[in-house]
Amino acid sequence: MNHAIDVSKWQGAVNWAAVKNAGVGHAMLRAGYGSNPGQLDPQFKRNVAGCELHGVQWGAYWYSYATTPAAARQEARCCLQALQGLRPTLPVAYDIEYEPGILALTNTARTALVSAFLGEVEAAGYYGILYASTNFIQTKLNWRELARYDVWCAQYGAACTCPLPYGIWQYSSKNPLGIPGFGNSLDCNRVYRDYPAIVQTAGLNGFTAPDPDPAPDMSTCKQRLTIGPVTMGDAL
Repeated sequence: MNHAIDVSKWQGAVNWAAVKNAGVGHAMLRAGYGSNPGQLDPQFKRNVAGCELHGVQWGAYWYSYATTPAAARQEARCCLQALQGLRPTLPVAYDIEYEPGILALTNTARTALVSAFLGEVEAAGYYGILYASTNFIQTKLNWRELARYDVWCAQYGAACTCPLPYGIWQYSSKNPLGIPGFGNSLDCNRVYRDYPAIVQTAGLNGFTAPDPDPAPDMSTCKQRLTIGPVTMGDAL
């Protein structure tokens, strides 16, 4: 299990050296929101650079306002555009919450949004994950239809009762890890899967999968040959 935080522009200019020194080596970064390519989080690129400089494994999330599968796919394309040229080692999350337009939909329609966004992300070769609260998953989605997807679940308290298997649990927004500079307001998470290994081994998120059967390195091979006896005729 690893500790993680998740941040957006609302946390300002994060001191990633302090984060790493506090023993936190994972982070989920908001890349943007909505269906306009220009709606990038203004701290996203700075956060990516800070994570990579200080050895913090990072992933991204995109906050959704979509009310149709077509809009959800467009949001996914905006997220992928924000990730162009980058290689996150943690998942790419679809963040669906209690927006009025989303709440006006049926469970079936909301479930279709999740599938549309994550399907687009996976088709582009990224590791997709659903971010939602346990309550949202249980009451606003046909969650059994989403069992194929990994989950980043939000539920504040001592235990997580998400009905789907989850790889990340957002368990508090009160900075229980005590990271300097955030007071008692910072989302903290527990990460249960080795996402960097999963992502890189599978060749996702811009990585190239290792060759399962690499050619042997002949430069390290040495073999002693015994020749003889040699006659004068052989030597000529």
